[in-house]
Amino acid sequence: MNSEYLRTFIMLAELGSYTKTAQNMIVVPSTVSKQIKFLEKELGRELVIRDKKNVKLTGEGKLFLEYARKVVSIEDSFLHDLNIVTDFTVNLRIGAVPSLLQGRVMPFLSWYIGNHPKCRCNVISAHSQILLNRLYDGDIDICFSYRTFHENNCECGLFSNDEMILVTAEDTPYENGITVEQLKNLHLVKESQLSVADSVLYHDVFDDATNVILAASTGNYIIPFLKSGIGYGFVVKKYVQNDIASGVLKEIPILDHERIMLPSYFIYKKANTVVTDHILCHLKEYLRR
Repeated sequence: MNSEYLRTFIMLAELGSYTKTAQNMIVVPSTVSKQIKFLEKELGRELVIRDKKNVKLTGEGKLFLEYARKVVSIEDSFLHDLNIVTDFTVNLRIGAVPSLLQGRVMPFLSWYIGNHPKCRCNVISAHSQILLNRLYDGDIDICFSYRTFHENNCECGLFSNDEMILVTAEDTPYENGITVEQLKNLHLVKESQLSVADSVLYHDVFDDATNVILAASTGNYIIPFLKSGIGYGFVVKKYVQNDIASGVLKEIPILDHERIMLPSYFIYKKANTVVTDHILCHLKEYLRR
């Protein structure tokens, strides 16, 4: 049985959507559908119930999900153990949400691998809940998320704490500052990171806003759009510092609101000696730089 198709089925079961599953796997939804149909044909059983809004598992699908997870876990364990007997002394399985992977985790990995050439890193990117499930199941060693996780057998530490700011490339009368009420009447670009950093401000602005012209799942994706000169949006300051310095983007202070901070976390199992005996000390060294 094709393990790739099993992974597709597991992700579909977790996300409940062909579209979201395709986005995470970087394929088109029809590819996901074909793989599920292949599994159903091979098993001679219907695994999912399809409707317009979401996907639900049949009774056979729920049973098969348990076995699919076991098969994938066994394969991952085998590949992990196989890698150990190579020239690499450390094999690290990392998970990160997409925006955090791009902006924060990859620079850490570049530094880490540069200083530890005998390390092999396997990286996956997915939504926080999927990563936490895979961490709990032992499929990854450490994950980086905007969500904390406080199970008894897991440790959670602060990875970064980034300031979020309002920016635009438009000609604006608000270069010296803007109020929250004034902001609601502008062309706005909506993204989900602000909801994590400050859910009250997020709902206050976007629930009452009259002109949201773009919505995206993460602030990293809206930066090119903002740089094109359309709209105002909240982004992580670190990612646009050069654009602000060069004048491509303008930072707009919010006059009646405090600084907006977006924390992120690294999470691992206490019993995972790969992390506790090696990676953790280097991660803390990196964060002290």
